Amino acid sequence: MKMDKFIIWMSAASAATITYIGDWSAHIWTLGILMCIDFIIGLSVPIFLGKSKKSPTGEVSSYTMRRGIIKKAVMFLMIYVCHLLGAAAHVQFVADAVCIMFICTEVKSIIEHAHVMGIPTPKILINTVKSISEKSSAAVDVLASGGKPLQSENVKDTEKENEK
Repeated sequence: MKMDKFIIWMSAASAATITYIGDWSAHIWTLGILMCIDFIIGLSVPIFLGKSKKSPTGEVSSYTMRRGIIKKAVMFLMIYVCHLLGAAAHVQFVADAVCIMFICTEVKSIIEHAHVMGIPTPKILINTVKSISEKSSAAVDVLASGGKPLQSENVKDTEKENEK
């Protein structure tokens, strides 16, 4: 019962987010369509093949489905947060970079489901997703570091020691 209320609140928050953002960019449309495709294919694997890695029996699990839907709703909420940050900073690319990162995540999931179904994946698709994913992740990392490329903790510690 608690989970049902949570899903209702998440749905309401997602609807409010969509209403506030207004016009959907091509990135958000693409993400939404890919999420639907991923959900349908992800549901098809346990129904027709009984091979789901996400449930103990390999069959359809309502808990797993709810968890997946909540994750997808949270992705949209994160894009909304990035949209707000971008609006505050007068830039659009923040939400776009995060959205592209989530698009790559959805495509990877679709590829994984296809692999379980025995469908070969074209190398060009894998290479394209890998390239875009690396670029969008790098952009998100740079945003997280305040516009500077991220450094490992060891490099930072070494620099502090050198300053002394």
